[in-house]
Amino acid sequence: MLRRILNKSYNKWLAFLFRENFEQIPRRWGNEKIVFDFKLGKATTGYFTTADGLSYVADADCVEIKEDGLHLYSKPFFGEVYTNSWETPRPVDIKHGWFDFQEFVNSPRREGYSHIYGTWVAKIKFDPHSRIAIWLLRERHLDKTNWIDLEVKYINKDTVWFRDKEKVKLIEINYLVFPSGQVKSVNHEEGFIVFNYEPAENCKTIRVGRDNITPEVDLFELINGNMVQSVHSGYTPLTSKKYKKQAISSHVAPPTKNEYEVAVTVSSKGYKFYIDGILTTEVWEKSPKVPCYMICTTYPDTTEPTEAIVTELAYYYEL
Repeated sequence: MLRRILNKSYNKWLAFLFRENFEQIPRRWGNEKIVFDFKLGKATTGYFTTADGLSYVADADCVEIKEDGLHLYSKPFFGEVYTNSWETPRPVDIKHGWFDFQEFVNSPRREGYSHIYGTWVAKIKFDPHSRIAIWLLRERHLDKTNWIDLEVKYINKDTVWFRDKEKVKLIEINYLVFPSGQVKSVNHEEGFIVFNYEPAENCKTIRVGRDNITPEVDLFELINGNMVQSVHSGYTPLTSKKYKKQAISSHVAPPTKNEYEVAVTVSSKGYKFYIDGILTTEVWEKSPKVPCYMICTTYPDTTEPTEAIVTELAYYYEL
């Protein structure tokens, strides 16, 4: 009897030392759970250019909410797309679904669906050709690597003239203002900016910069036949039009079925990724205190019509 007790204690000690074995037990997420209401999310129609130069066209028609969940489609489309952000028309051969729970600045529409730390879980189904992607992006915020301080010349309510017109030429509509404002319009010739708030009359400098969505966290992507989970870091300086980032990725395995539960736990120390409750990847990179929100998309590297279903999105409070 004593030998069995000692062996049992010894095995527990070994499991603690060799945590990769211990973590093969499917994790229980806890009791404090928020299930996201798909009706509070938003399907987007928009145009994006990825870091590798792909033209990504999202269309709200590629998103549909049904009784069994959120359906995301890729649909063939042949033609050129004209936008204000692209210098020339881009040929496009497919449209994709894009659905998110971003709360936006000064908007309570989806309040409570963005969190700093905790566990995000998605239950998904997909066909063999699907390129489903489940991401976490950061709520809108400035980063010290991509802001600029503008010296104030004159203020009239929400309109501010600045001394250095060359710096003003770097600013675009919708740029953020520290601590919680936004640019409404810019006059690059006259050197003034209109904000969505009224700065203090004695204000001497105003800090403006791009949104910073990184670190971007990919709970799940299907890339070249593999299930991939990643953390992306990086930023776009004001002098560049192209989003720049680097990735720490784990190519877990090819899918062996068409239904999975994928998750990521975000803490101040880093990120833990799971598939069906099993720990797959750890990234020990400091996570900033900026809330994350969920995005569901179909990935832009396929020209085939596809369908994927997100049956549930949930958040569990930090343990």
